[in-house]
Amino acid sequence: MSQRDRQCLVRQESFGGTVFNVNNGKRLYIDNDEFSLLERTQTLTDDLRVELKATTDYVIIRRPPELFDYSFSGPDKVFFELTRSCNIRCIDCFNASGIALPGELKEDQILKTIDELAEFGAQEIRFTGGEPMISKSLPNYIRRANDWGLRTSIGTNAMLATISLAQRLGESGLDAAIVSIDGLEESHNRVRGKGSFAKTLEGMKNLRKEAVEVRVNMVVLRVNFTDVLPFVEMAVREGLSVMLRRFIASGRGEHLTQGGITWEEYERLRQDLDPYLKNSQVHVDGHYLKSEQTPSRITLPFQRSACSAGQRGLVILPDGNIQTCGFLAALGEPSYGNVVNTPISELWKQTITSRYLLTRRAMIDQSSPSKSWGNECLALIETGQSH
Repeated sequence: MSQRDRQCLVRQESFGGTVFNVNNGKRLYIDNDEFSLLERTQTLTDDLRVELKATTDYVIIRRPPELFDYSFSGPDKVFFELTRSCNIRCIDCFNASGIALPGELKEDQILKTIDELAEFGAQEIRFTGGEPMISKSLPNYIRRANDWGLRTSIGTNAMLATISLAQRLGESGLDAAIVSIDGLEESHNRVRGKGSFAKTLEGMKNLRKEAVEVRVNMVVLRVNFTDVLPFVEMAVREGLSVMLRRFIASGRGEHLTQGGITWEEYERLRQDLDPYLKNSQVHVDGHYLKSEQTPSRITLPFQRSACSAGQRGLVILPDGNIQTCGFLAALGEPSYGNVVNTPISELWKQTITSRYLLTRRAMIDQSSPSKSWGNECLALIETGQSH
């Protein structure tokens, strides 16, 4: 049994702690009394084990160097862009991936950063790109994060997931693969290139054989709009989770003349998908699709945003620069520093106290939630929408 099957991670917070089940990705918040008890006993209480659906009561406690009464003490999930190299050229790629950036981090720098993230209190690392499978060291990075007890996932097109590589990734401890599929075969190939659909399905099959959890991400575009419902039906039959994402007009998608759909069309789509959205036996979700929010088990001293940018999430670009969100980075968000020359803890503090970020939060607080389908990804930070 690997380490990731044996414990939950507990990160101290000003209000108590964030508890994360590495095995299933479930997260909840505890108060200071509960944190003190967990720290003293090093085990989950019976009620927490039930809530987390944990198979063990063993916990690992992480204490970040500084606690904040206005934010979380560290990121829950870190999106680590290993490279901008990619084996395909999607017409809607938000960061125009294809060719490696100048000065991309070397393996020893990436391993050092993984160590620092784990010690700081990060709970999951999602390796992305570009295409992360292009990196020959990907299994090493997954193994390193897994050795620290972190949950690991990849954002991928899965086309490079041969039987051999899938085996190596599974043996390294990869928990999940978030696979991009943009509709049924004809539509997907129009977006991602001839023959890509079949190769992606083959890669997904290889990953699932290695017990890697697979979720499908589908960007809703004009070109694949009519595919959404039949695609969801197909995915559900195959036992796959589906996340439908809004189109962000950045990168190569910036000049896509017929990119996203209208708000009215998306609302009709939501109604068509309603039976799946309400079915607890399947996993179908997406931007703007579910209106209900799960209440927190404790009262937090600050508002928890549905969007993780600048509050629970962090992005590391291939050259080591820090951003709050990959989409915001593509839309011109300034960097908050670089992992090569600044400690992660200091970068996190710079991020959550950024005048740039706080200014935009104030602007959004004064306006109604954006329902435009253009470049205003910034509006997701505080409008209560998923990101």
